[in-house]
Amino acid sequence: MLPSKRQKGGDGGDAQGGSRGDAPRSAFAAGAFGDDYCDSPPRTMTTAIRHINQTHTASHERLLRPLVLLSGDWVMSDAGNRSPVLPSAVLAAPAAVASALRLHLPSARAYPVWGNHDLLPYNTHTGRPGQTSQSAARAFAPFVGEAVARKFADRGYYGIDLDSDLGLPAALTNTVRLLVLNTALFSPSNSFTHTADGHLAARVHLHWLREQLRAVGAIGGRALVVGHEPPGADWYTSRARHSNVASWWIPEHVRKYASIVAEFSETIALQTFGHTHADELRIVQPPTTPAPDQRQRDLDPLGGRGAEVALDPWQAKRGKPTVAFVAPPLTPYGAAFNPAVRAYSFALRSPSSALVSVHTPHILDGARVSDKLAAPPRRTKALILRDFTQWVLLLETSNFLGQPVWRIEYEATRAYGLADMSASSWLSALARMRAPGSVELLRYIDHTNVWDQGRERVHSLDGTRAMLCGVEHVDPDAFGRCRDAAAGGAHPPPPATLAHQAA
Repeated sequence: MLPSKRQKGGDGGDAQGGSRGDAPRSAFAAGAFGDDYCDSPPRTMTTAIRHINQTHTASHERLLRPLVLLSGDWVMSDAGNRSPVLPSAVLAAPAAVASALRLHLPSARAYPVWGNHDLLPYNTHTGRPGQTSQSAARAFAPFVGEAVARKFADRGYYGIDLDSDLGLPAALTNTVRLLVLNTALFSPSNSFTHTADGHLAARVHLHWLREQLRAVGAIGGRALVVGHEPPGADWYTSRARHSNVASWWIPEHVRKYASIVAEFSETIALQTFGHTHADELRIVQPPTTPAPDQRQRDLDPLGGRGAEVALDPWQAKRGKPTVAFVAPPLTPYGAAFNPAVRAYSFALRSPSSALVSVHTPHILDGARVSDKLAAPPRRTKALILRDFTQWVLLLETSNFLGQPVWRIEYEATRAYGLADMSASSWLSALARMRAPGSVELLRYIDHTNVWDQGRERVHSLDGTRAMLCGVEHVDPDAFGRCRDAAAGGAHPPPPATLAHQAA
């Protein structure tokens, strides 16, 4: 466990996690399960895995194999010189995570994602094998197979079919494919991305994503897309009106990604990310920026250097909006957040849209997917996201009692009054959040802070406006225009009377 370090400050207007400049809760000593500035000790990871195992074993899906998506940052290296973690610990982290999963959730399959803190040097990936590649490949090969483990180690992204792991008979569904992104190739914090080779590597990666989605969609399959850093603006850092917009991804890559997922919106069943240490939402709108007329050309990601392929130009407003979720972390490091595990629920629909089967997945810094088949076998096309439930480890209570205390924080459809999990339903909820005295706005602020105990959540008008603009716009320019609008489209939240109330 890392030593406790207190960060003071804040601008007096917005209350948010300590990693964003705010003082963590007072009189909160380090405990057995961590604290505000303590990376997750082994027992916190162990209790989370055991919690998944227990809830899975007690559920109606207990005969099906749990799947775990690990969405990156297995260890907190560097962290702005606040972390004393040595390179040797970074290299050992993949094996430690894999070993804990095998010990406490032996039936699971696990799928790794590179986080910026998993890399040596910190926050650097060149699209080629790095110092941590071999240790990660060895650790996760038993879960994903040698071939996929090599792709993950070498270039940082991969695709893998989940059909057999989901336990779905071939007569029920077409392919369900997991697409794992290497978002370090899109991050402006990665110095490599600002080079010609880095720009090319990112375009090759996005071309690979588009071709994977095209292939899955062509057979009526569905894709789950997972990455570490989410597309969109760092709304908190960029909350001041008319200030520069900080983006998690290089803007060109954000727009290309938005174009791709809009084009294949019917193929994508889930987009989930991490990194921000908060529970957030992104509406990925189709880009409005038209592409240049000339054909773009990149290296074929499968053909190696020297093989060129043509990339289709962008098309303005092509496709439909989609939703990307930003799941909170297991670690409370850098903020006064409670450790969290998320459970996504999916449904299978026939071509006539009749519901034919249901299953409930879970997420640990990513997702665990499992199924209950509830209808006679027949061919289906659509795996759709039905809901998610978020569990939290009440950190202060657990430290006081010396034993883990898990509680359901909320269910998305119930908390926000959603008809379904589509982008249109979330946009309707966003409109309600903008209304004066919105209870849903207060809930969103509460859940963004991962149900942190003992703190009142208050945002200034600028902070509230920026937060909601960050939900609605992943394009940095569109975010800036929304944030700077004279009317603002936001009102201060009501008094925090619903804090600590389960939605």
